[in-house]
Parts: sequence; C-alpha cells; structure tokens
Amino acid sequence: MSRCSNQIRFKPLLLIPAIWLAACEIGLDTYGTVGEKHPEIADDEPSASDDPGSSDPSEDDGNYPADTEQPEFVLSCGDEVVANTAAAYGTESIDDYGCAGRDASGAEVVFEVDAGLRGMLTARLTEVEGDADLDIYVLSKNGPRASSAACIKYGDTEASWEASEDLSYYVVVDGHHGDVGSFTLDIGCEATLLEDDIEGRTYCLDWNTATITEPPQLTEMMAEMGFDLADYALLLSATSVDIQASAVSMTMGYAETGSCVQNLSAPTYDLTDDSDGDYYKGQFAVGPAEIGLPVMDLNIPIHDVEVQGQFIHDGSQIVDTEIRGEIDLTGFPSAVCEVFSCHPCPSEGETCMTFAADSAVLTDNGQGPLVPVH
Repeated sequence: MSRCSNQIRFKPLLLIPAIWLAACEIGLDTYGTVGEKHPEIADDEPSASDDPGSSDPSEDDGNYPADTEQPEFVLSCGDEVVANTAAAYGTESIDDYGCAGRDASGAEVVFEVDAGLRGMLTARLTEVEGDADLDIYVLSKNGPRASSAACIKYGDTEASWEASEDLSYYVVVDGHHGDVGSFTLDIGCEATLLEDDIEGRTYCLDWNTATITEPPQLTEMMAEMGFDLADYALLLSATSVDIQASAVSMTMGYAETGSCVQNLSAPTYDLTDDSDGDYYKGQFAVGPAEIGLPVMDLNIPIHDVEVQGQFIHDGSQIVDTEIRGEIDLTGFPSAVCEVFSCHPCPSEGETCMTFAADSAVLTDNGQGPLVPVH
C-alpha cells in the first residue's frame, strides 16, 4: 500500500542553531467574504415582492425571529457555518426543485460556493435542531439568482457533486413539509489537482504553524534564548508530478533570514534522489534522504529526512505537513546529550538526535521553482 492514503500520518525534519546554542548555554566552549445579504433564490419567474435579498438580518420581519449575527454566505473548501432557516435571513421563495420530487415548503437558507474549485465537493448537514427535516439542494449558478430548475443534486443530510473550476454553485438548505430549524453546514473537497497546479512552485514553511515534538524541550529552550525559528524558513519545491504514476519529485532549500526568498548561498537537496516520492490525490511522501543544515561555518548532516503533507485544492499551500530527520551530533561535545536525548545514528556518524515537527503549513512564495545550488 502506498504511504499516502486517506489515513496517512505524516512524519517530521530539520533543526536549527539551537543545538549550538544549547551547547553554549551549558558552558561549552565549542564550535481560508461575508455576504452582505442572503444570496437570492427564486422559482423560475420570481416576482419583485418575493425578493429575499431585501431581508435585513438585524430586524424581525414578523415571520421569523431576528438573529444578532448572520452567517457567512460565501463558502469554500473546508468551511463550516452554523445557520437557522427560521432566522430573518431565511426565505420562502421556493417549494420544489427540479432535481428532486420532494416537498420543500419550509424556509430555506442559500449559500454560494466559490468558483475555482475543481474536484468532488460534498455539502454535509450536522447538528440539525430537534426533529427538523432539512434537506440539501445543489444548484448551478447561472445568474445573480438561484433557480430551482438549475438543481443538479439533492441529499437528505449530504450531497456530493463534481465541481468545475470555472463555475460557482448554490447550496440550499430547505425544510420538508414546512420544517425549520438550526443546523451546521460544512463543505468538504476532494481536490482534482493537475500537474501544473503543483509543478514549478516553491513552498515556504511557516514555523509558527508547526508543532515541534522532538526534542520536546526545544521550543521552550529557543524562546528562552531569544531565538525565533520563524526567521529560518524551509523551502520545498515540486520539480515534477506524475498523477498517473502516483509519483512526485521534490527538492528542498533554505530561505534568507526573516523571509521566504531562497538563500542562494545555501545548497539545495533532492529529497527524491534515491527514489520517487509517493503521490495520491494531493497527498505526498518523500524521502528518506540525506541533507545538510548550514549553521554558522558548519554543515550539520541530517540523516533519513522524510517529509509528508497535503496540497490544498488549488495547489497554493501544503498543509498537515510533518517532517522528520536524524540530526548528526558527531563532533559536538558529549555534554550536548545531557540536554537532548541522543542515540546512535542510522547511517554514517556516531551520535544523533531525532527532530520531528507536525501540523506545518507551507505557502507558495510566488517566486517559481527553487534554483539548484550545489
């Protein structure tokens, strides 16, 4: 089975001058738009008096209770919203849909799903109030108002459809036989990424999004030393992606201090030099590989580097990234291992320390592929 699957768990990498700083500290002398109004929905020929866009969510219209806040009506991948069809922004403009022979005489709430999404989208209802029988209807957007005739998908509590990146959609939550109530709606996406969405981009790691799990005391120690890891960004670049072969090639480099601009004085490393990485529906796993970490005048070896993560729907970010590596402390004073947990290296070298980080987010720096530096 590929390392990449729906249950993939990622693993972490990379260190920082904290090893060096730790040695000094112990006395060593060494080297994801809120809509202003509810999207409009109507039967095939709406009348002016039926305009739901005139609803003011801050006032009671006499039929439904007013809410102090209106939900976000424009949604994208991963968004979740809590709303109520009985609220002032709820409308009663449509009682049936062309894609389902089902009564929909209750009030409805309409959400717009942004254009630019490609792949399988799923709208899902949870936490529906009481016994309210609420349904989901998906309509293609072909104008400023949603039309019941444009319904393409119906679902009781869930509806999935294949989205086109040049189209927008309405997701309507409507009540069966007059039912109304509160609910939670979330939009899930299974992206259909193309090679061009990923190839040639360089992704910059925001260390503020990462959780360093090994060594566990590293984050606190760096903070005490006034060392900000966020100033030392890691860069990843996908040099090639073969979706049919489920393979990816990736290089790694370092950024200039305090930026996401590639440091051209630091070497780049091919994380797939020995073998292609795995790729499956936006998820990838590369390594193990041997790299170096430039610190002061040293180039500290890091063995068995592995990086795994998930490209988001448009390829602009890598999320849920985990990085792992074995930092070679050979040549450092043995007292360093009084601070960090050391063990034999998996390959060359004598003494190593595991570095692991997870939950990291990397974002396209907009500067194209990494420039190879040897």
